[in-house]
Amino acid sequence: MSSPTDPAPRRAPRRVGPGARSRRRARRGLCLFASFLLFACALPGCISPLTFSTPEAELLASDAYIIVAGIDVPEVRGVDGCGAQALAAILAFDDPEIDAAELGETLPWHDAGATPVHLLLEARRRGRGASIARGSIDDLRAEVRADRPAMVMFDASPEVRTLFSRIPTTKVMHWAVVSGVAIDGGRVLLAAPGARHHVVDRADFQRRWARSDYCLIRIRRAAP
Repeated sequence: MSSPTDPAPRRAPRRVGPGARSRRRARRGLCLFASFLLFACALPGCISPLTFSTPEAELLASDAYIIVAGIDVPEVRGVDGCGAQALAAILAFDDPEIDAAELGETLPWHDAGATPVHLLLEARRRGRGASIARGSIDDLRAEVRADRPAMVMFDASPEVRTLFSRIPTTKVMHWAVVSGVAIDGGRVLLAAPGARHHVVDRADFQRRWARSDYCLIRIRRAAP
């Protein structure tokens, strides 16, 4: 019988058989593979249709697009200034006396988003013919072929894209100016500041446009 002061007996060394070592190696390999997958899935990152833009000259040189060239899209202040930005760009497009940047600054809706009715009434107040419709890709193509930019509302929220899926984030409705379409029908162009265009995959654009029920605003110069 041992006393309380006697040292604790030493445990015999644990022997690990070949099967246990194989299982450990398998678990370690599985963990490394899972870590690699998580890293690989995150590689593409968080993407919005407005993340990247391409110079107009480059798109024209490609001969792959029907483009409404020369749209001056102004920079605007405020997080909700896209309605003022889009309307100013379209009104200035066919009227050289209008400065898009100056008009964009004077229009409201920089701190509160513009509704379709707001934009419709403002265009009419400035002597333009304007209408709201439930649009289609064919409608956009017709506008572009006639060398007329069109205004659309779509969801521009970023998506977390992995190698295997797209994870949506909070909806961000945005007014944009459609400035072109691909000749093969696979992409839509949205006008951007600095004589550039966002190139958006047609399927992605349609999915995002559907969230406004395909809201389209056509604006025309009033007949003399």
